[in-house]
Amino acid sequence: MVTNSRIAELAADDLRNTSAVNEHLIASGLAQPSFELDGPTNLKMKSADAENARVTAIGAALELQDLLQGPVACIRPTATGTSLEVIYR
Repeated sequence: MVTNSRIAELAADDLRNTSAVNEHLIASGLAQPSFELDGPTNLKMKSADAENARVTAIGAALELQDLLQGPVACIRPTATGTSLEVIYR
């Protein structure tokens, strides 16, 4: 069993960084991210460390998504303008 795969590393990084962002939001009394009408329009991180964790989590999530989709699904929308909905049908 492979334990140090790239996708496992990315998932662990995402969990660690997302937890850091969550802890910062709670400690600072800031609203949690939401798509609700009254949700925050941005996260307004008060800490450089929390902002770095937020940006790093986004990057890891995007790379993980790309790896799990595979190269064809990853580049097809860019190359052809085809939506992902069509690819997965």
